[in-house]
Amino acid sequence: MLLVVAVLIVSFLVGFLVGGRLSGFSGIRVRWWGMALAALAIQVGLLALSSLPRGVVLGPFILSHALLVIFAFANVRLAGFTVILAGIALNLVAIAANVGMPVDRDALRSARGPEGVRELQAEDAGTHHLGRDDDVLIIFTDVIPVPPAKIVVSVGDVLTYLGAGWFVIRAMRGRGQVRPGAHRRSRAGPARSAAG
Repeated sequence: MLLVVAVLIVSFLVGFLVGGRLSGFSGIRVRWWGMALAALAIQVGLLALSSLPRGVVLGPFILSHALLVIFAFANVRLAGFTVILAGIALNLVAIAANVGMPVDRDALRSARGPEGVRELQAEDAGTHHLGRDDDVLIIFTDVIPVPPAKIVVSVGDVLTYLGAGWFVIRAMRGRGQVRPGAHRRSRAGPARSAAG
């Protein structure tokens, strides 16, 4: 969660550096944002209930990702959301296929040291588990260590962060719509018809 906040802060800073303004968000309509809020609430709740058995938390964890996939798909017209959609979908597939998100042992050791490996290995709960021999789609699981944040992320996470950052920067520059011309034409159409 802290890494998400850091990504957003950096994105806003870059947006200001390239001449963007917060007013750029005023003309952007985000669809079905309630789904994103619901998914966030579920994931925050799961962090507080991480000691519950994996069979209990896995359903809500998958549901939260499914809600985010729907939210991202509904907003693919916005800059960066196609990348966000791809990232969340990859995470959802990896989680569903492995009954939780596997975390690579070596990556976890690089990010948190041997203690991090021992802690996750001792747990039989939560949404993540230490990588096993029978895990599949390994390339899409948590295999990328981020030592400064002491976490391990997936390719899907990286895509999601990049897409979110790209959306913030483009929106601040007034280019948040992928096809802004189409939006303007849709508003101008009735005016031309009435004039005719």
